[in-house]
Amino acid sequence: MKKHKAVRRQIVDSYSNFIDITKMDTFKNELQKPLEKRFPDFIDTMRNTLETLKKESSEFQIAIIGETSAGKSTFLNILLGEKILPSALLHTTSCICRLHNSSDKKIYYADKDETVHLTSDDPTKIEQALLNIIGPKQNNTAKSLRVVDIYWPIPLLQEDVIVVDTPGIGNTNLLTKQIIEYVPKADGYICIIDSSHAGGVQEDRIQVLLREIKLKQGKEMKDFKNVMFICNKWDRVKRRDDQSVWDDTLKKLELVCGKLAKWQVIKFCSTLELELLRMEANHTDAYSYVLTGIKNVLLGAMYKRTGCKLEYVYLNNRLENSNIKDICHTCCQRR
Repeated sequence: MKKHKAVRRQIVDSYSNFIDITKMDTFKNELQKPLEKRFPDFIDTMRNTLETLKKESSEFQIAIIGETSAGKSTFLNILLGEKILPSALLHTTSCICRLHNSSDKKIYYADKDETVHLTSDDPTKIEQALLNIIGPKQNNTAKSLRVVDIYWPIPLLQEDVIVVDTPGIGNTNLLTKQIIEYVPKADGYICIIDSSHAGGVQEDRIQVLLREIKLKQGKEMKDFKNVMFICNKWDRVKRRDDQSVWDDTLKKLELVCGKLAKWQVIKFCSTLELELLRMEANHTDAYSYVLTGIKNVLLGAMYKRTGCKLEYVYLNNRLENSNIKDICHTCCQRR
């Protein structure tokens, strides 16, 4: 995260310096027209991007997505290190749960009439409070809720990283629409797949959501390096079907995402890992693979924000260190 902040500061400074250079007479007279041929409207683009960077939040949101009953809440409880999120929490509500790393243990939520804090060190009380606030029996209340923020010590989460638990895809058309509208705003994604159900990847659900993310994020999402897939409930896949289910899963995912790296698709059993956690026993190798995958998702999320802007840092450095003719020649050659 510190490295990302340093890179982000470098980008902001470079954009600001470049905008200042474009105001110089030498630039306007000798370089602006040649550059505009290769970078149409590049000055306006850089000004708009600089304003976006200044307004951009320093927080990274990693969204947990998947179908209803795929095991998202159980997966998150493993990351939390305690059973806090009830499995029925997001089945019938349109609530988004955001998990923050904090030394304090509390829930923050708001309805139409008031804002409420709930503080407790007891995971059971937190779990019950969440059920009372937005559980399936609280539909009337749940409809008025937008976001629930859960603050809990989560060593896995670094500074400025928030994990966002979303409702299950496909529960209702309205809920699915709300998820599709919200999810593309995230910086990275962990998709939980129910491998025990018809091969796991449902073409009318997971693939639709992935295509929507790709469409809304455009070129920044061209390689899906900020996404990983957890093939949950793999213990329920019959041994004789193991390879065929695996091949089918990869085929359907890569149809939308393109070629995926090995770390991006992991066989997992959340109920086993949760039981090992309860027993204070060592986790399996799959859990270690997940931790590595999460770090890679975060790296991909950082690049998604900054990587596509680095070419202008390069251009700015050339403007500061070269003469006008060399700059013009170099920029044209690069394109």
